[in-house]
Amino acid sequence: MRTVFSTEELEPREQFDSWCTRMSESFAPAETWTESPDEFPATHRLLDLGALRISALGSPPVRLRRTQRHVRQSAPELFLLAHARAGGVAIDQNRCQGVLEPGHLLLYSYSQTHDAQLAPDGRTDIVELTVPRALVPLAAPQLDRLLATPLSTADGLGALLVDVMERLADETVPVTATTAPLLAQATLALTTAFLTHASDPQTPPEAHPQALALEMRAFVDEHLREPDLTPALIAAAHHVSVRTVHRCFEPCGTTPAAYIRERRLEQARRDLTDPQLRCTPIHAIASAWGFPRPSDFSRVFRARYGRPPSEYRAMTDGRPAA
Repeated sequence: MRTVFSTEELEPREQFDSWCTRMSESFAPAETWTESPDEFPATHRLLDLGALRISALGSPPVRLRRTQRHVRQSAPELFLLAHARAGGVAIDQNRCQGVLEPGHLLLYSYSQTHDAQLAPDGRTDIVELTVPRALVPLAAPQLDRLLATPLSTADGLGALLVDVMERLADETVPVTATTAPLLAQATLALTTAFLTHASDPQTPPEAHPQALALEMRAFVDEHLREPDLTPALIAAAHHVSVRTVHRCFEPCGTTPAAYIRERRLEQARRDLTDPQLRCTPIHAIASAWGFPRPSDFSRVFRARYGRPPSEYRAMTDGRPAA
């Protein structure tokens, strides 16, 4: 599912032509040129999730242009969402000229003509999400309004989508044949929610519960150590009602409070098995993860893992239980 391509393994004079071939095969044919064709150190990492693909591109300045001839030759119904981690991208499409810089996403289509300049001021490092048009449940006019328009990732949905794209591109998320379609489904739901909100900022969060649920779970993981983490706090942070929070967790077969408790127990269990924390008292670990009363922690830990915390720690580090 993952492929890695690097021109640095080739002779300098072969690098640019090889990179052009790679781009044509991975995306679609286009006119491509650069000011330094005699040496073109570039990389392309691709993660194929089946329905979706994640690409990480690093290259010197290069220009790609898809003309009407290219579109007639090959017009895949694909949308690309690009995020620049370094450098930038300039896109001219649908009578719009957009410049992609860190902190934004840029949407463009391979079924229409476009002119793209990668790294206009130097080397660029971008992550791209490729989505088939058929999987995006938005009307053509809604999507056309977003083409070549920088979309801010400052809000919750955009920030979460960029985080998912980067984690998948950087291989920090394990991907198997079993998890790939599930990751594609979750990423597609989040992408749809982001584009829906971008096309109509007045759309309420309740309109995309799947993506909102993903955002809420990410929020929980970021605030597990806070003692006042409650469904009410989650609701306030996402500007929705507590009832909406509960509805978002229902498809997972759990409640917000149960999810918080489960994630805290998992983090405490991890710390109990960490050799570097062997001398840290159990009550300190429990308190750090939101269990201020040792008796309550011991009870819920035993119910979840079948042993009290002290016995579990002793078993995992090879010492006999006290």
